[in-house]
Amino acid sequence: MRYILSIIIVLFTFPQCKYFSKKNTYSNLPADTAQYLMWCDALEEDSNNSELLFKRGGYLMSKKFFLRALADANRASLLDSTKSEYFLLLGDVCFAVNKTKIAVTAYERAVAIDKDNYAAYLKLGELYYIVKEHAKSLQNYEEAIRIQPSCEPCYFYKGLNFREMTSVKNHVELAIAMFQKTIALNQNYFEAYIQLGEINEGLNPKIALEYFNAAVRLRPNSVEALYHRAYHSQMQNNFDSAGADYKRILDINSNFVNAYFNVAFMQMQQSKWKSAIDGFMLVTKMDDSNAGAWYNLGLCYEQMNEIQKARNAYNDCLRNDPQYANATVRLKAIH
Repeated sequence: MRYILSIIIVLFTFPQCKYFSKKNTYSNLPADTAQYLMWCDALEEDSNNSELLFKRGGYLMSKKFFLRALADANRASLLDSTKSEYFLLLGDVCFAVNKTKIAVTAYERAVAIDKDNYAAYLKLGELYYIVKEHAKSLQNYEEAIRIQPSCEPCYFYKGLNFREMTSVKNHVELAIAMFQKTIALNQNYFEAYIQLGEINEGLNPKIALEYFNAAVRLRPNSVEALYHRAYHSQMQNNFDSAGADYKRILDINSNFVNAYFNVAFMQMQQSKWKSAIDGFMLVTKMDDSNAGAWYNLGLCYEQMNEIQKARNAYNDCLRNDPQYANATVRLKAIH
């Protein structure tokens, strides 16, 4: 650990506070800025004060000056390796700059020093989830729950872990239970409603819709929630409801290509070929690389008996995705 941290400090340390005059009067500055400059002054007098380095590093972290924060957090932990909070800060900065392996080492050092460092367990749980080490992620969330039984994100991330752990028996049921526990603790936990809606798409479409409705009630202008509900309605052939939600999405974000694509696809599902063609043409103008739009455009042209236009569309599909097998099949069929 010490060797790794020594490398970091060589790479990222550079003079702090060099643009500020020494021991100025800071009464005219905002309180946090004045405090920061006073820490700088104090560290000029005592550069080995680990607590001042920790405080200044935390301030720099809050202002997103990550490399400066890394230098301070690193040096503080080197000067005093007994403080759990120093390693927590070091982990946070490394996490922020995507130095995830070093972040894990720092967080693990933090909990080795303090078995009740709740924040470090949360971060370890999240990091291990990101790298798909689900068992370790669950273990750290259990530790966080031991400290704080009402830990909403713990249950939510346990649900995410279980949802991906297909090798575990009843993993879907376990995921549902965790997301439901999250909502029981916090009825405004938007992401849990989205997860429950997604899971229930194939289990109970009626319940899935209820969860998506709940998400939309929480965030009426959320494109994510509206899109989930619109797509659900579309899959249930409830085209009016889906169309209304897609319209709301496009009122919020007129560049949301997937909404245009799905509206065109619904037109195609209803044999409204001309409207579908107009929709897919719009998608290709917005995103020329959208192979699916070119393919569906070809299908629509076939239905309109515009064979040369269909060939052109299939060729454009294959131009963007040479492995798009259905386009090759259709080209051979209309050759």
